[in-house]
Amino acid sequence: MPELNLNLHWVHQRSKTLNRLSGVRSPYTVFWFVVTGNRHITSEGQRITLSAGDFLVFPPQADIINENEDCVTPFETLTLGCEAKVGAFDFVTIYGFPKIIRLPPSDALTRFLALWRLMEDYTSRYEADLNSPDPENTMPAQLPDTARYSLYTQLYSMLTQWFSLMLDLILPHLPAHPVQIDPRVHQASVYIREKLSEKVLLREIANHVGLSEPHLRTIFHKALGVSPMEFLRKERILRAKELLLSTNFGLKAIAEAIGYDEQGQLSRAFRLAEGISPLEYRRKGRTLE
Repeated sequence: MPELNLNLHWVHQRSKTLNRLSGVRSPYTVFWFVVTGNRHITSEGQRITLSAGDFLVFPPQADIINENEDCVTPFETLTLGCEAKVGAFDFVTIYGFPKIIRLPPSDALTRFLALWRLMEDYTSRYEADLNSPDPENTMPAQLPDTARYSLYTQLYSMLTQWFSLMLDLILPHLPAHPVQIDPRVHQASVYIREKLSEKVLLREIANHVGLSEPHLRTIFHKALGVSPMEFLRKERILRAKELLLSTNFGLKAIAEAIGYDEQGQLSRAFRLAEGISPLEYRRKGRTLE
């Protein structure tokens, strides 16, 4: 069975005013639970009416627009951002999560929300960014101290339990089977993600999965709607967004980490994909989180 990889990035409970931060799409899977209040939002062209008891799931890169002009009314949510991957693919996409689910009151929901709030308390005690600004633009390995690592392991354990409780709650709303992806496409996608810092050629990917280049392009496009090299470009930008939000690495270090020769190449590719510069994305994205 393919392994599920979870990595927590933030947990919040707060009353908020939903305003769109133009050009900012999270690289993470984002979950909301509406505690109180009402709102109308648009996500990926779908208009959604929110009210207390709604559970929302936004896959990576989802765009969220607030339609409400009246932002005075309290609107309280629990939110959580995490990576949830099966191999190279987003878990909630592969398993067909609906965007919005109404969760009626139950003992299971009470336990789920209590754990969510406990995770928020733990994240407030744990400094999410362990990397100090690096004037050399290098990327040194840096491990947390022992006490902080203990908090981290407790958080990871709670995230795993949270994910399990969440799946139990929404299981009746999920399809019986995940989206089926050709194993060779899955293998090629994992290989691409592992090679983001290197110069990757199509023939190398094809050789890795034992296919000709035309055959690989055909099955890749059938499964994912893009070519292998376009998938590589998208994954590089996604990884750049993750590094911009979760580290203080300079653009030179980020460019090298995702296979670009220099930071100008990263800046051009990022602006083409996202419509804003990498540093503007970092500033707005951290405000969003």
